[in-house]
Order: sequence, then C-alpha cells, then structure tokens
Amino acid sequence: MTRVLLILVLFAAVATAQEKVSIQGKVLDADGAPVAGAMVATMWDRENPLGGVVTDAEGMFDLPADYYGRASIGILVMDKEKKRGVTSIFSAQSFGEVRELTLEKLARVSGKFSCKELGTPPPWTNVYVYAQPGDARVLQCDSREAEFSFLLPLGDYRIHMYGSDVKDLREQILLEEDKDFGTVDLPATNLAKLYGKPAPAIKVTAARGVKPEVQFKDFKGRYLLVEFWGFW
Repeated sequence: MTRVLLILVLFAAVATAQEKVSIQGKVLDADGAPVAGAMVATMWDRENPLGGVVTDAEGMFDLPADYYGRASIGILVMDKEKKRGVTSIFSAQSFGEVRELTLEKLARVSGKFSCKELGTPPPWTNVYVYAQPGDARVLQCDSREAEFSFLLPLGDYRIHMYGSDVKDLREQILLEEDKDFGTVDLPATNLAKLYGKPAPAIKVTAARGVKPEVQFKDFKGRYLLVEFWGFW
C-alpha cells in the first residue's frame, strides 16, 4: 500500500510540474521575406515533425508546447522543400515573445553503427540531437538497420548515440557542411559480452533464506527467478 501511494504522489508531482506554454515567432528567408508553410516543432523524427504547426502567409506561428520546468525548450524549423531551416531555444523568460527566425542552409548528417566486440551491428540504435547553446533536444533518429541520416541547420550540436547491447557515445559537433560519420563503433555493454557464457559469480550482500556465499550453481536442477531493478 505504501508503494502504491508513493507512485501516486510521484505522478501527481509530475502532472503539477507540467504546463502549457506558447512559443511564438516569425520565419523569414535570407532576404527578410516571410516564409509560409514552414514546419515548426519541438521534436523531429529525421525530417518529419512530431506534431507541431505550420507558418501562415505572414510567416507567423504559435506553437503550444509542454513545459516541465526545464531550463529551455528548443524548436527546429524547416521550409516545406526541406532545403532551409533554423533552430532556436526559448527560456522561461522568453515564452510568449515573438522571435524572428531566419532560415539557413541545411546539412545532412549520416553514418552507420557497428560493434566490433560483438561482431555484429546493434539490433536497434537511436541518435538524439541537442541544439546549442542551451542543450535542448530537437531531433531523434532510431533504426533497426544500424544507420542514421537526417537534416540539420548549420550550427553547434551535441549528438547522443546509443542502442541495444552497446554503450552510449556523446559528441559535440560544429556543423558547417554535410557530415558523414562513416562507421561508428559502439563498445559492447558488460552484459552483452556475457551472452552465451556461464553466468558470473554473484556476491550476496543481503538476502532471506540463503547463505551469503550462495552461487548460481547451488540452484542447479531448480527454477531460479532473478529480478533486476533499474531506473532512468
């Protein structure tokens, strides 16, 4: 009962922290003319906005966004031809202000993943892109083919690469033109390196009904349930 009440309290705290805010702006081309039909979203999947809004005939947009008390909210804007774009980061102090955003050239970021330690590519990978400064996440690119390809406006970014059975890789990049990462080798996790091998020795620090020196082999011939807990 105590655990249930604790979970309910945590959900209530999250709901209270969330609020709707308004991200407003005007999208312009290099000559200062308004751009109609540009796509604006706080999160993109490759070249596809996840929700978001489209600019009107005057290049204006009003994007409702969920705010969880983070330091900032980032947006990514692309024209309908997906040739020009811009990122911008709004802090709590700038919600509601109308910001002018000028579209610039887009560059393609691409690459593949491998894992030399396992001898096979990861079965699932993902790339998160964080606009800088402000470290606001604006794009993701998950794949079951161990590859990635997406468009970004020129600028500073933090790239977070990760996947199944492999360790994370984080890298800062200054994007000035198309960037091909080639093949990125992601090291295997300690657990993945044990697949198909005997389980390592365990060390019991606290348990009921077993001796501290107990090992997996002591349960040979019987069912053994091992439950792992984690959080993120």
